[in-house]
Amino acid sequence: MRIVGLGKTSEQWRQKNQVGNRDHIMGEAVAQIREVADCLQTLVVQADILSVKYELELDRG
Repeated sequence: MRIVGLGKTSEQWRQKNQVGNRDHIMGEAVAQIREVADCLQTLVVQADILSVKYELELDRG
């Protein structure tokens, strides 16, 4: 009876560790996605600036 109880406890610890590992991995993924989104926003701003500069050069003719 005692061994069965220990087995359940061991299984519960394994599941808890898996959840903790999953949460950590998901947290890392979210951080990387946010970093990529920030880079994309920077690229959008740079593209807008280049577009305005190009239009100004065309207007100067």
